[in-house]
Amino acid sequence: MLELLAKREGKIVSREELLQHFWGISDTAETRTIDVLISKIRKKLNNHYIKTKRGFGYYFEENET
Repeated sequence: MLELLAKREGKIVSREELLQHFWGISDTAETRTIDVLISKIRKKLNNHYIKTKRGFGYYFEENET
């Protein structure tokens, strides 16, 4: 998941798009799965790089502003 976000640096990737890409499903009821996984990745990265665009999804940002 981190690799996909990093390859699309600066571009927002929706929860639904991540579900479809990794699990082949688009059930919006399962989007909490993505939130949990993003949370775990953030912990490993000390909360750097992965940003949230509320209501849209997640994006990777290498340079902190």
